[in-house]
This record gives sequence, C-alpha cells and structure tokens, in this order.
Amino acid sequence: MGAGPRRGWVIPPGALALLIAIVLIAHIAVLMGVSDVFSLQSGAAPPAFQTRRIEPGPVAAAPRLPPAKPRQPARPAPLAPPAAAAPAEPPPATPPSRAEPLATAVEPVPEPVVAESPAAESAQTRGNRQQEPQLGIPGSVMLRYDVLAQTRGLSYSAKAELAWRQDGTDYEAQLEVSALFLGSRRQTSVGKLTSAGLEPVRFSDRSRSERATHFRRDIGRITFSANTPSAPLEPGAQDQLSVFLQLASLLQGNPALHAPGQRISIQTATARDAVAWEFQVENEESLVLPLGTLHTLKLTRLPIRDFDQKIELWFAAEIGWMPVRIRLAQANGDFVDQQLRASDKL
Repeated sequence: MGAGPRRGWVIPPGALALLIAIVLIAHIAVLMGVSDVFSLQSGAAPPAFQTRRIEPGPVAAAPRLPPAKPRQPARPAPLAPPAAAAPAEPPPATPPSRAEPLATAVEPVPEPVVAESPAAESAQTRGNRQQEPQLGIPGSVMLRYDVLAQTRGLSYSAKAELAWRQDGTDYEAQLEVSALFLGSRRQTSVGKLTSAGLEPVRFSDRSRSERATHFRRDIGRITFSANTPSAPLEPGAQDQLSVFLQLASLLQGNPALHAPGQRISIQTATARDAVAWEFQVENEESLVLPLGTLHTLKLTRLPIRDFDQKIELWFAAEIGWMPVRIRLAQANGDFVDQQLRASDKL
C-alpha cells in the first residue's frame, strides 16, 4: 500500500521527450556556439556568420607578428635613401664653402716657412739694418799719408800707413806712424762687422810699450791694461782708431748726415778711458792733398775738457768715404797732420 509512491518520480512521456530535446540543443550549443543556435532560429544570421569568420583572430595575430618583422627592415630602407640623399646634398654645398677656407688656410702655411728660410732671414736682417744706422762699410784698402807734426815746439815730418781689411764678418785696422830718429807708433783695432757697423773687440796702442783696451760685451764693460777703472760699454762704442772708419761707414751709407750742422755722438775708448766723442759736420771743401785735389766733407770733434784733443777729419767719396786728412791738435799747440799721398786696394 505505501510502496508505490516510494519507488521514485514518474516522468511522463512528453516531459521526457522535451528533456531529451533540451539536452540535444545544449550539446549543439556547446559544439556550434550559442550564436549559431540563435542564427538558426533567425534567418538573417548568414551575414553575421561571414563576419564572425574572423575567428581566426589568433591566426591573424600570428601573421601580424611576421609583418612587424618586415616592417623593421622596411624602416631602415626609408632611412637609407635620406642618408644617401643627405651626403649627396652637403658635398656640393660644403665643398665650395670649405674649399675656399682650406685654400686660404693652406696659403698662409708657406708664408712662415718662407719667413724661416735664409732668404727671408736676410730680408729681415736688411729690415733691421734700416732700423739701425744706415751704413756703407768701405772695402779693404791701404792708405798712405805724408805727416807733418810738431811736438814741444819741434817740427818734423813722417810717414803713415792705414791698412784696412774686412771680409764682411771680421775687420782689422792698423795705423802706423814712423819718423826718422823718433821711432814709430802703431795702433791696432780688431773686431766684428755687424748691422750697427764696427764692433771692436780689442784695441792696442804701442810705442815704447803696449797698452790694450778690451770691449767685454759679456759683462758690458770696457777694461784697460793700464791701471785705470773700467767703463760701461755703450751701444755703438768704438776705439780711437775704429771711430774714423765707423764715421766713414755712416757717411757712405746715410747721405742725410752730410748736411752742415749734423752731430754724431760715439762713445770712444783710448788706452786709458772711454768717453763720448761728438762730431759736427762742417761743410764741403775742395782739398789739395799730396794725392791731388779731392772733393771732401769736413767733420770736427770739439774738445769738451781742457786737455781733450781737437780732431779735424776730411772724408772723400772718391776714396770710399775714407779719411783723406786727419789733423789732431793738443791744447798746448802740438799737432799731427796726415794727408793722403796714395791709395791702393787690398
């Protein structure tokens, strides 16, 4: 009696058929997708199916990766053409602008090289010589003089020779005066030739004994073998023999000095001291000498101190502006007057 209802639920046949249909539909939905089921239920689903075929989205994503790789090479490809175009444009623009500065930059380079060459140095030396006193150093020559002299009221005659030798670098000047029964006196000056003219190194004065004067340019002093103090060495300093030849060089090289009234001051060393000798240009004279008549220019050294010599000099262009007459006068009346008798080239 109570066992019937305890056996379980009884499913009517219609419900069972409906349940089977639902299960089948569920399986179909799982296999084809819910949208397919809806498309089967509506007749307008075909266009949706066609767009839905993009399901190979993963497959499309895969192809997108490969195109990305070609795009990387593709990017350098456009870069290469601009790079090629860029150098092509600059070369025509830059070479003309750079070529001109390069040409101008190369031109100055040889200039210093030329300046360092001996030719340029000689040109530069000539420029320096123009800044220094203008000079025309006489060529080597032997000058022979007749001498008239007076010492302590005694008059006598003598002979003198001035030998001047120079090779463009060094020089030697020697003046020797000899008189019968009186012996001789010889003065010698040796030194260098520079852009400033004569540059004495040693001067000697010999009669019974020799006294010497040294031009010590290493210490800037003039020293004497006699027991006298040294003196400062000034630019252009000369000794009492070379000073005549320095004046000849100045007169030959600088005609402006020929004007009357011009003054030339030169530190001059004897065997005992060194002081400034100042020469004044006097005038031109036609001078009658044992050699003959010469057109001359007279210079005078006026004494500063009471015991200074008065020196009168006559220079002639015909003899290379060498002194053709030299007259030395003492304050006590003694004098030596040497006049040119002969001139020979050495």
